[in-house]
Amino acid sequence: MTQPELAKASGIQQAEISRIETGRANPTIDTVTRLTRALGTHLTLA
Repeated sequence: MTQPELAKASGIQQAEISRIETGRANPTIDTVTRLTRALGTHLTLA
């Protein structure tokens, strides 16, 4: 999945996805949850 596709599926801006991928941003739990749902998985915190 490309960043633009993930941005569309998650509602997260593509620029923010890029910053997260490169380690220049620390996503919130909400952002991670939205990204994982868009990728067809779920988030489990232990």
